[in-house]
Amino acid sequence: FYNRAVARRRNGDLAGAIEDYQRYLDLGGGERDGDQAEVESIIRELQQLETGATMPVSQNLSAEEYLNLGAQLNDNSDREIEYYNRAISLKPDYALAYYNRGLVRKSKGDLDGALADYTEAIRIDPNYVAAHFGRGIIRQAQGDFDGALADYDTTLRLKPDYADAFNNRGNTRKSKSDLDGAIADYDSALRVDPNNIDAYYNRAVARRWKRDPQGAITDYQRYLDLGGGKRDGDQAQVESLIRELKAQIEGN
Repeated sequence: FYNRAVARRRNGDLAGAIEDYQRYLDLGGGERDGDQAEVESIIRELQQLETGATMPVSQNLSAEEYLNLGAQLNDNSDREIEYYNRAISLKPDYALAYYNRGLVRKSKGDLDGALADYTEAIRIDPNYVAAHFGRGIIRQAQGDFDGALADYDTTLRLKPDYADAFNNRGNTRKSKSDLDGAIADYDSALRVDPNNIDAYYNRAVARRWKRDPQGAITDYQRYLDLGGGKRDGDQAQVESLIRELKAQIEGN
Protein backbone atom coordinates (compact mmCIF):
# COMPACT_ATOMS: atom_id res chain seq x y z
CA PHE A 1 0.00 0.00 0.00
CA TYR A 2 2.79 2.39 0.92
CA ASN A 3 4.78 1.72 -2.26
CA ARG A 4 1.71 2.08 -4.46
CA ALA A 5 0.91 5.35 -2.70
CA VAL A 6 4.38 6.65 -3.58
CA ALA A 7 4.00 5.57 -7.21
CA ARG A 8 0.55 7.12 -7.49
CA ARG A 9 1.77 10.36 -5.94
CA ARG A 10 4.62 10.56 -8.44
CA ASN A 11 2.17 10.05 -11.28
CA GLY A 12 -0.09 12.82 -9.98
CA ASP A 13 -2.87 10.48 -8.83
CA LEU A 14 -3.61 12.36 -5.63
CA ALA A 15 -6.83 10.55 -4.70
CA GLY A 16 -5.25 7.15 -5.23
CA ALA A 17 -2.18 8.11 -3.20
CA ILE A 18 -4.31 9.41 -0.34
CA GLU A 19 -6.34 6.21 -0.30
CA ASP A 20 -3.24 3.99 -0.21
CA TYR A 21 -1.44 6.06 2.43
CA GLN A 22 -4.54 5.90 4.60
CA ARG A 23 -4.82 2.15 4.13
CA TYR A 24 -1.13 1.84 5.10
CA LEU A 25 -1.87 3.70 8.33
CA ASP A 26 -5.07 1.77 9.00
CA LEU A 27 -3.11 -1.47 8.83
CA GLY A 28 -0.57 -0.22 11.34
CA GLY A 29 2.22 0.62 8.96
CA GLY A 30 2.93 3.99 10.53
CA GLU A 31 3.30 2.50 13.98
CA ARG A 32 5.43 -0.36 12.70
CA ASP A 33 7.80 1.84 10.68
CA GLY A 34 7.76 4.90 12.96
CA ASP A 35 6.51 7.25 10.23
CA GLN A 36 2.92 7.79 11.40
CA ALA A 37 3.26 11.58 11.75
CA GLU A 38 5.14 11.94 8.45
CA VAL A 39 2.53 10.00 6.47
CA GLU A 40 -0.31 11.89 8.14
CA SER A 41 1.42 15.12 7.08
CA ILE A 42 1.75 13.86 3.50
CA ILE A 43 -1.96 12.98 3.45
CA ARG A 44 -2.91 16.49 4.62
CA GLU A 45 -0.72 18.09 1.97
CA LEU A 46 -2.11 15.87 -0.77
CA GLN A 47 -5.64 16.74 0.33
CA GLN A 48 -4.77 20.43 0.13
CA LEU A 49 -3.27 19.97 -3.31
CA GLU A 50 -6.33 18.06 -4.46
CA THR A 51 -8.62 20.92 -3.44
CA GLY A 52 -6.29 23.62 -4.77
CA ALA A 53 -5.66 25.11 -1.34
CA THR A 54 -2.65 27.39 -1.03
CA MET A 55 0.20 25.87 0.88
CA PRO A 56 3.94 26.45 1.31
CA VAL A 57 6.49 24.39 -0.54
CA SER A 58 7.17 21.17 1.33
CA GLN A 59 10.00 18.70 1.11
CA ASN A 60 7.37 15.95 1.39
CA LEU A 61 6.75 16.39 -2.32
CA SER A 62 9.62 16.31 -4.79
CA ALA A 63 10.19 18.65 -7.71
CA GLU A 64 9.21 15.83 -10.06
CA GLU A 65 5.94 15.29 -8.21
CA TYR A 66 5.06 18.98 -8.44
CA LEU A 67 5.86 18.88 -12.15
CA ASN A 68 3.59 15.87 -12.63
CA LEU A 69 0.78 17.61 -10.76
CA GLY A 70 1.04 20.59 -13.06
CA ALA A 71 1.24 18.45 -16.18
CA GLN A 72 -1.75 16.41 -15.08
CA LEU A 73 -3.76 19.57 -14.38
CA ASN A 74 -2.90 20.91 -17.86
CA ASP A 75 -5.48 23.73 -17.80
CA ASN A 76 -3.19 26.77 -18.27
CA SER A 77 -4.26 28.08 -14.88
CA ASP A 78 -2.43 30.04 -12.21
CA ARG A 79 -2.55 26.87 -10.14
CA GLU A 80 -0.65 24.98 -12.83
CA ILE A 81 1.97 27.72 -12.86
CA GLU A 82 2.23 27.47 -9.07
CA TYR A 83 3.03 23.76 -9.32
CA TYR A 84 5.89 24.57 -11.71
CA ASN A 85 7.03 27.38 -9.43
CA ARG A 86 7.27 24.88 -6.58
CA ALA A 87 9.13 22.39 -8.75
CA ILE A 88 11.65 25.08 -9.70
CA SER A 89 12.07 26.23 -6.11
CA LEU A 90 13.05 22.68 -5.16
CA LYS A 91 15.14 22.04 -8.26
CA PRO A 92 16.41 25.33 -9.78
CA ASP A 93 18.02 23.58 -12.76
CA TYR A 94 14.80 21.82 -13.80
CA ALA A 95 14.65 22.62 -17.53
CA LEU A 96 11.36 20.81 -18.09
CA ALA A 97 9.64 22.83 -15.35
CA TYR A 98 10.79 26.08 -16.95
CA TYR A 99 9.62 24.86 -20.35
CA ASN A 100 6.20 23.79 -19.06
CA ARG A 101 5.75 27.08 -17.24
CA GLY A 102 6.67 28.86 -20.45
CA LEU A 103 3.94 26.98 -22.30
CA VAL A 104 1.34 28.11 -19.77
CA ARG A 105 2.58 31.70 -19.78
CA LYS A 106 2.42 31.76 -23.59
CA SER A 107 -1.16 30.47 -23.52
CA LYS A 108 -2.05 33.26 -21.07
CA GLY A 109 -0.55 35.92 -23.35
CA ASP A 110 2.53 36.54 -21.20
CA LEU A 111 5.04 36.38 -24.06
CA ASP A 112 7.86 38.04 -22.14
CA GLY A 113 7.44 35.54 -19.30
CA ALA A 114 7.35 32.64 -21.74
CA LEU A 115 10.46 33.95 -23.49
CA ALA A 116 12.31 34.15 -20.18
CA ASP A 117 11.31 30.60 -19.27
CA TYR A 118 12.33 29.13 -22.62
CA THR A 119 15.64 30.99 -22.41
CA GLU A 120 16.31 29.59 -18.94
CA ALA A 121 15.45 26.06 -20.12
CA ILE A 122 17.94 26.50 -22.97
CA ARG A 123 20.61 27.81 -20.59
CA ILE A 124 20.21 24.65 -18.52
CA ASP A 125 20.00 22.35 -21.54
CA PRO A 126 21.41 23.94 -24.73
CA ASN A 127 20.13 20.99 -26.81
CA TYR A 128 16.51 21.34 -25.69
CA VAL A 129 14.77 21.17 -29.09
CA ALA A 130 11.26 22.10 -27.91
CA ALA A 131 12.57 25.12 -25.99
CA HIS A 132 14.43 26.45 -29.04
CA PHE A 133 11.35 25.92 -31.19
CA GLY A 134 9.06 27.52 -28.59
CA ARG A 135 11.35 30.53 -28.20
CA GLY A 136 11.40 30.89 -31.97
CA ILE A 137 7.60 31.11 -31.98
CA ILE A 138 7.67 33.81 -29.29
CA ARG A 139 10.37 35.83 -31.03
CA GLN A 140 8.51 35.55 -34.31
CA ALA A 141 5.30 36.80 -32.67
CA GLN A 142 7.21 39.72 -31.14
CA GLY A 143 8.70 40.72 -34.50
CA ASP A 144 12.25 39.61 -33.63
CA PHE A 145 12.65 37.79 -36.91
CA ASP A 146 16.43 37.44 -36.75
CA GLY A 147 16.15 35.93 -33.27
CA ALA A 148 13.41 33.59 -34.48
CA LEU A 149 15.51 32.48 -37.44
CA ALA A 150 18.41 31.71 -35.10
CA ASP A 151 16.16 29.55 -32.93
CA TYR A 152 14.66 27.71 -35.88
CA ASP A 153 18.15 27.15 -37.29
CA THR A 154 19.21 25.58 -34.00
CA THR A 155 16.03 23.52 -33.85
CA LEU A 156 16.70 22.09 -37.30
CA ARG A 157 20.34 21.45 -36.53
CA LEU A 158 19.24 19.39 -33.55
CA LYS A 159 16.26 17.81 -35.30
CA PRO A 160 16.68 17.93 -39.10
CA ASP A 161 13.31 16.27 -39.84
CA TYR A 162 11.17 18.78 -37.94
CA ALA A 163 8.55 19.81 -40.52
CA ASP A 164 6.93 22.47 -38.34
CA ALA A 165 10.30 24.14 -37.79
CA PHE A 166 10.84 24.33 -41.55
CA ASN A 167 7.34 25.75 -41.91
CA ASN A 168 7.85 28.36 -39.19
CA ARG A 169 11.25 29.35 -40.54
CA GLY A 170 9.63 29.75 -43.94
CA ASN A 171 7.01 32.06 -42.44
CA THR A 172 9.73 34.09 -40.75
CA ARG A 173 11.67 34.40 -43.99
CA LYS A 174 8.48 35.42 -45.76
CA SER A 175 8.02 38.16 -43.14
CA LYS A 176 11.51 39.39 -44.08
CA SER A 177 10.49 39.36 -47.79
CA ASP A 178 12.82 36.44 -48.52
CA LEU A 179 10.29 34.58 -50.67
CA ASP A 180 12.79 32.23 -52.28
CA GLY A 181 14.11 31.20 -48.86
CA ALA A 182 10.57 30.79 -47.59
CA ILE A 183 9.57 28.56 -50.49
CA ALA A 184 12.70 26.46 -50.00
CA ASP A 185 11.70 25.91 -46.37
CA TYR A 186 8.13 24.98 -47.31
CA ASP A 187 9.57 22.54 -49.85
CA SER A 188 11.64 20.98 -47.05
CA ALA A 189 8.62 20.80 -44.74
CA LEU A 190 6.67 18.95 -47.42
CA ARG A 191 9.57 16.64 -48.15
CA VAL A 192 9.48 15.60 -44.49
CA ASP A 193 5.67 15.62 -44.23
CA PRO A 194 3.96 15.43 -47.64
CA ASN A 195 0.55 16.12 -46.08
CA ASN A 196 1.51 19.21 -44.11
CA ILE A 197 -1.56 21.40 -44.61
CA ASP A 198 0.05 24.59 -43.30
CA ALA A 199 3.07 24.26 -45.57
CA TYR A 200 0.84 23.98 -48.66
CA TYR A 201 -1.10 27.07 -47.66
CA ASN A 202 1.99 29.10 -46.81
CA ARG A 203 3.78 28.09 -50.00
CA ALA A 204 0.69 29.05 -51.97
CA VAL A 205 0.84 32.55 -50.45
CA ALA A 206 4.55 32.89 -51.21
CA ARG A 207 4.05 31.69 -54.79
CA ARG A 208 1.18 34.13 -55.26
CA TRP A 209 3.40 36.97 -54.02
CA LYS A 210 6.07 35.84 -56.50
CA ARG A 211 3.48 36.05 -59.28
CA ASP A 212 3.42 32.29 -59.82
CA PRO A 213 -0.35 31.85 -60.14
CA GLN A 214 -0.26 28.24 -61.34
CA GLY A 215 1.99 27.17 -58.49
CA ALA A 216 -0.25 29.01 -56.03
CA ILE A 217 -3.37 27.34 -57.45
CA THR A 218 -1.78 23.89 -57.11
CA ASP A 219 -0.88 24.51 -53.48
CA TYR A 220 -4.19 26.13 -52.54
CA GLN A 221 -6.04 23.20 -54.09
CA ARG A 222 -3.90 20.69 -52.23
CA TYR A 223 -4.59 22.63 -49.03
CA LEU A 224 -8.33 22.26 -49.66
CA ASP A 225 -8.04 18.60 -50.67
CA LEU A 226 -6.36 17.85 -47.34
CA GLY A 227 -9.19 19.52 -45.44
CA GLY A 228 -7.44 22.78 -44.62
CA GLY A 229 -10.41 24.93 -45.59
CA LYS A 230 -12.76 23.07 -43.30
CA ARG A 231 -10.22 23.01 -40.47
CA ASP A 232 -9.49 26.73 -40.67
CA GLY A 233 -12.93 27.94 -41.78
CA ASP A 234 -11.60 29.61 -44.95
CA GLN A 235 -12.92 27.21 -47.59
CA ALA A 236 -14.92 29.85 -49.47
CA GLN A 237 -12.11 32.41 -49.28
CA VAL A 238 -9.52 30.02 -50.71
CA GLU A 239 -11.89 28.85 -53.44
CA SER A 240 -12.37 32.51 -54.38
CA LEU A 241 -8.59 33.02 -54.53
CA ILE A 242 -8.25 30.02 -56.82
CA ARG A 243 -10.89 31.47 -59.18
CA GLU A 244 -9.10 34.83 -59.20
CA LEU A 245 -5.77 33.20 -59.98
CA LYS A 246 -7.29 31.16 -62.79
CA ALA A 247 -8.78 34.34 -64.22
CA GLN A 248 -5.34 35.96 -64.11
CA ILE A 249 -3.88 33.09 -66.12
CA GLU A 250 -6.71 33.21 -68.67
CA GLY A 251 -6.32 36.98 -68.92
CA ASN A 252 -2.68 36.60 -69.83
